[in-house]
Amino acid sequence: MKTKTNQLDALPATTLTVDTLPTINLIDFDAQQVTTTDITDIADCIPFIHTPTVTWINVDNVHTPALVEQIGAQFNFHPLMLEDIKHTEQRPKYEEYDDCIFIVLKMLDFNAHTHAITIEQLSLVLAPHYLISLFSSIFLPLTLLAGIFGMNFRNFPGLDANNGLPITLVTMLMLGIGMVLFFKYKRWI
Repeated sequence: MKTKTNQLDALPATTLTVDTLPTINLIDFDAQQVTTTDITDIADCIPFIHTPTVTWINVDNVHTPALVEQIGAQFNFHPLMLEDIKHTEQRPKYEEYDDCIFIVLKMLDFNAHTHAITIEQLSLVLAPHYLISLFSSIFLPLTLLAGIFGMNFRNFPGLDANNGLPITLVTMLMLGIGMVLFFKYKRWI
């Protein structure tokens, strides 16, 4: 366990890219002090939640159901909450449980280098004296389109065609409409 003091990242395999290991960071604070700690075992967080300070446990790169189950077992999460955390296709929502509030949010991020749009699911568990945030990410299909049209080729197919621009615009419009319909089908919007 690495500590810094006084300083103010079943899951369906098809929805996640497992390119980095999960990280667990604990931030424990009150009006007088802040302590940040890198955690290797979620059980190491338990003593902090029984103190008068506020504890934020941040888990990034959640890739396995086992990690979610381990966190749920340590903090006695409701089984339905665990299912919502595991399935990253949840639409944003707010739920109240007996001992906590559970919030699912979506965060969009654009990577200018790769021209990729990333959707991350942020699951927040708010309880007396502690907050747990869990991040999971998926990639949008627009990454391919942005990558192809972001290239600067002199002999790009359709570049010199009379109907190249209208065909491209109609394709982009149809893709946009298709994504909106898909999002509505999934009840994300």
